[in-house]
Order: sequence, then structure tokens, then C-alpha cells
Amino acid sequence: AADLYVMKLNSEGTELWRKTYSGDNPGFGHSMQLTSDGGFVLFGGTNLYGDLDMWLIKTDMNGTIQWEKIFGERIPEVGTTIIQTKDNGFLLGGWTLPTDLNKSMLLIKTDEEGNMLWEKAIDAGYENEPYVNTLGLNEASDGSFIIAGEKIVLNEKDAWMLKTDMNGTILWDIIIGGASDEYGCGVEEINDEQLDVVNE
Repeated sequence: AADLYVMKLNSEGTELWRKTYSGDNPGFGHSMQLTSDGGFVLFGGTNLYGDLDMWLIKTDMNGTIQWEKIFGERIPEVGTTIIQTKDNGFLLGGWTLPTDLNKSMLLIKTDEEGNMLWEKAIDAGYENEPYVNTLGLNEASDGSFIIAGEKIVLNEKDAWMLKTDMNGTILWDIIIGGASDEYGCGVEEINDEQLDVVNE
């Protein structure tokens, strides 16, 4: 079975420790972040019910697991990116594939112990082109969330930017694209009126 593997290095590249996280099912990592208590949060996936599910692990500064959570049902739910929010909880981003095969952006908000507070599936809006993904997250100064991602529009992959309130309700969304494929892989708030978007 595949495992999630993490190594910590010092500023000169010398290994300080390495950890392997495994369970009864194959697992993998997609994103990690230093947390406010000096530990780490690891985010990826595991194959629990025969389909991919989101796998969230919180460790201390030495990589020892403090808690872990799995989010998913009997449909694919894949985690791609995570941030710690100002309330010390976490916002998880990824995608899900419901039984109607219309792939949706998936957002999950948790408290600081990883307990789910809310979950939002946001469909692409194009039934015949159901591709969508979440690639970047940011919490704005007003407590809202900015999401950078991608979706297919008229057979072309375009960057998709959304803003939600603190409960995941969409406030606005825009598509950024041209003749070639683009995707939004990161977003930062410059001030309370401007955003900086990283597109490729």
C-alpha cells in the first residue's frame, strides 16, 4: 500500500527527522502547512471505501500524529490544498465526483480539532464539461475566503476565481481565460480592495 511520507530538513538541507504515515488503505499527500502551534497539518487522500477520500493529519513539531480525520462517502472526494484559518481551524479544498458524474469543487471548513463545521460542493455549471479543481485558498481580512482553481469552459481549461463568505456561500465568481489553457494556482489579498492571482 502507498504511504504518506514527510521529511524535515534544516536550513542547510540536513535531515532532522522523517515520518511515514500509513493505514489499512493506500494513502498519499497533496499539501501541508506549518500551523500556529508549531506543528504541521498534512492533507491528501486515502482509499477507504473503494473510492478516494480526503485524509487530514495534524502533527506536533516532531511529526508525531496528534489527530487525523477522513472525509468522504462512497463517491470520490479528493483533497488538493489546505490553509489554517484565523480561528485556528482549517479550510480544505479539493473536488468531488457525485453519482451524476458532474465534477464539483469541494470546500470543507473544520474547527481546530479537525471536526467538520460545514461542507460545500460547487458545480462547474456546465453539465457536458464537468471538469473542475481547487488549487489555491486564502482567507481575506473580512473573514471571507478566496478560492483559485480551474474548470473547463467550451472545451478550454480556464482559471476560476471565487469568493465566499465565512460559511461558504458564494459572493462572486469570475472566469479568467483566453485562447490557451489557464488555471489559477494561488491567490493573495494585497489589501481589502485588491487580490493578486497566480495563473498559468
